Amino acid sequence: MLIELCVRDFAIIDDISVRLSPGLNVLTGETGAGKSIIVGALSFLLGDKVSDEVIRKGNDTCRVEATLKIPAAWRSKDLGVAGCALAPGSEVRLAREMRREGRSKAWLGGKPISLAVLRKLGDMLVDFHGQHEHQLLLQPKFHIDFLDGFGRLYPLRDKVGEKRQGLLDVLKSINDLEQEIAYIKSKEDFIRFEIDEMEKLKLKANEDKDLEEEISLLEHAEKIIEAGEGAMDAIYDGDDAAIKQISVAGGLLERIAGYSGDLASLAESLQEAHVIIKDVAESLRDRLSGFDLDPARLEGLRDRRAVLDRIKRKHGETIEAVLEHLARLKQGVDNRDELLLDLTELRSRCEPMEAELAGLARELSGKRKRVAVRFEKLIQSELASLGIESGDFRVVFEEVEDGEQVKDAMGKSLRVGSQGMDSAEFFVRTNKGEDLLPLRRIASGGEISRVMLSLKRILADIDQVDTMVFDEIDAGIGGDMADVVGAKLREVAESRQVVCITHLPQIAAPADLHLAVDKASVAGRTVTRVDPVEGAGRVTELARMIGGVGAKESARLHARKILKRAEVE
Repeated sequence: MLIELCVRDFAIIDDISVRLSPGLNVLTGETGAGKSIIVGALSFLLGDKVSDEVIRKGNDTCRVEATLKIPAAWRSKDLGVAGCALAPGSEVRLAREMRREGRSKAWLGGKPISLAVLRKLGDMLVDFHGQHEHQLLLQPKFHIDFLDGFGRLYPLRDKVGEKRQGLLDVLKSINDLEQEIAYIKSKEDFIRFEIDEMEKLKLKANEDKDLEEEISLLEHAEKIIEAGEGAMDAIYDGDDAAIKQISVAGGLLERIAGYSGDLASLAESLQEAHVIIKDVAESLRDRLSGFDLDPARLEGLRDRRAVLDRIKRKHGETIEAVLEHLARLKQGVDNRDELLLDLTELRSRCEPMEAELAGLARELSGKRKRVAVRFEKLIQSELASLGIESGDFRVVFEEVEDGEQVKDAMGKSLRVGSQGMDSAEFFVRTNKGEDLLPLRRIASGGEISRVMLSLKRILADIDQVDTMVFDEIDAGIGGDMADVVGAKLREVAESRQVVCITHLPQIAAPADLHLAVDKASVAGRTVTRVDPVEGAGRVTELARMIGGVGAKESARLHARKILKRAEVE
């Protein structure tokens, strides 16, 4: 139950705090006063997506907080949310803040929570009804959702969806294998040609890289030999070679090494340098002597490179990629029989999977039809209580058109989609003598509102949502029907909290708490105010709803009559 709602810097609201009561709470006020903004702020608090445009001009953040009471019906549910203990009957504080850059944060009991947790909690605590639900009700594809929710059939429906997805996965694997086998079969001669072509080349890993290095060395052999021989003269072969100079210097230092440890260390370093230079010279001599200046050798390497470049263009960017391609082709040919065995095994799994899916789909369909009978009777009863006494309501089932064809254990075919084998559409007759028509073809907004109120009334009993919020439930109705809807809302509010925005005095009159919303100019800025109205103030507000601002005494008399009638009922 919603106990208190605090809104700061949200749209035209600067700072308001609203305490609500159990039962029926109504918000009234002139168009544009901010009634729907208050409901929008509550939606934002409970996880609705909004842009930073909701932040009041001149501010960097907006914040909405609420105190809610955990319903007793949650005793059978997991009450641990984001590490916060939510005991039945306890009160919790929810808060959410939006910044200009579009980022928002949320808290439960002062602890940060994710948006996903916030939305889950919001769905469990508050049920919103507005134009969005009207739109869902008028789209037949959502009717099966209403029915499955009422019948608590979602666990079975989810199981059907899981089994169907499992079958689809197997069918995809079969299709992939069939394509692979067909490719191998149709291309087998060509594949064997490619295998022979690559095997004859006797490719080696990294051969292309090694080849490039050897070609580069041979192409620059003269320059390398010239530089290498010069280096040999400088460090080893020349009259003034470095190794000879180091030998002389080393001998001199050895004569004086006994006078100082540092001098001895330096003498040892020169000995190490002598060894290093000798090793370098020997390695360089070996490398220079190994150069092959035969032009035929270089030409042969270039020809090999051209062959490798051609094979890489056909089968991969590197020799490693070519070798991997070769391995796959050989495995594909060698494993074709194994692939055929895999295909046979997968096909053998399809029949029992189809039979199981078909059985579950038929079970779901049967339960839906039984649930539909009960659902129809309850909706008809609700419609009658809302003034559609000669009305009728039916759930019309059709087989799905976009599912997969499967066979049951008896070999009979049926089509199963993600939601089972059924589609459903609500049909309504609102006047005696008329035909049943699809709900989407009802022209009267008042009739649609009453059907939605009936659905909300029935589904709320199932969901046990503790707070229901109605925005524009009075769209398209008036007169005596407004009295009926007001009485129905009061009836609903006997078992749960109802928050309702209305423009009709007949709906506002039965309220346990009447909140008047208006706007005023403060320091050159428009602000929204929310105040409870009682006694004479309530008569004045109802009179305004009847006759406008500055309503005459006749409107006040009418307001008193509406209030008195609501008290009697």
